[in-house]
Amino acid sequence: MVVGTNYNYKDALKKSLLFLEAQRSGKLPASRRIPWRDDSALDDGKLAGLDLTGGYYDAGTM
Repeated sequence: MVVGTNYNYKDALKKSLLFLEAQRSGKLPASRRIPWRDDSALDDGKLAGLDLTGGYYDAGTM
C-alpha cells in the first residue's frame, strides 16, 4: 500500500458512469449527458421482425 496517496473515488465513479452512458444504443432521452451520442441502431432487426433497439455497445466479443 502506498502511504499518502489520495484517490478521488467520486470523480472515478462519475467518469465511469459517463463512459457507460456513452455506450448506450437505441432511442436516447433528450436529457442525455453525452451530447455527441444520438439515437442509433433504430432499425436493427427490422427485416427479421425483431426489435433489437436499446442496450449497450461492447467490444463485440462473445
